[in-house]
Amino acid sequence: MDNVQLIGVLLERPRNVNYVNPFFFIVTGYTQKEVLGKNWCDNLLPCYSQQLIKTVHITWQQ
Repeated sequence: MDNVQLIGVLLERPRNVNYVNPFFFIVTGYTQKEVLGKNWCDNLLPCYSQQLIKTVHITWQQ
């Protein structure tokens, strides 16, 4: 994943970012400090999509 030009993200429960590949940083402009260990939904998704993603996640777990 380190050498592909696709965004790769690995999440731990509950949605904390464990890994992103270097291409993610190139495309988004984020730094490792801003991303790793942070909650994906709360910190990296646009506000308008956060509730939808959380609802889908809860539904999927059931």
